[in-house]
Amino acid sequence: MPRLYNHRGKIKGRVALKEKQVMPGTIIEFTYAVSDITDRKPILLVLANGMFERKVNSKHNVLLHGINLNYLSNNNMRRLFQVIAERPIRGEDLDMVDKDRDVRGRFIPMNQRYTRLSLPIKEGSVNTSNLRPIIISMYGYIAGQILNKADAYRKYIWKDVGGIRGLRFDVPGAAR
Repeated sequence: MPRLYNHRGKIKGRVALKEKQVMPGTIIEFTYAVSDITDRKPILLVLANGMFERKVNSKHNVLLHGINLNYLSNNNMRRLFQVIAERPIRGEDLDMVDKDRDVRGRFIPMNQRYTRLSLPIKEGSVNTSNLRPIIISMYGYIAGQILNKADAYRKYIWKDVGGIRGLRFDVPGAAR
């Protein structure tokens, strides 16, 4: 059984999100209502949302894929974000930033912001297929260096997910 770590102290703010607002690269928290699990309130770095990308779903369920940060030690989590920031992917430098503008370009108040990867995403866009190669490349870098030491990759069934909140998360070494 994997060990759980407590990263609640790194949460600086929460904002309620709808399922359609959960994009790759977002850090979220939710309740997971399944009987035989060890982490009922995961903190997840989202890699894929099955509502937008049908290829990541199972035969019978719409899935949410990501890295559960609660299964990473502080050292492994710091290394995870360091590896993401160090490797440019397709000419893009990725870093964890607070989402500070809405879909119309207006500034979002501090209490409504949440942390996500600086991916070229248009919120509300149904087509995230152009992000898939970026996420796969990023996963390839972190899988060998981080995830072979810690079993943190998880898939969640959307119908059992509730109370989704985008987190303003204190990421070590992130540009703010």
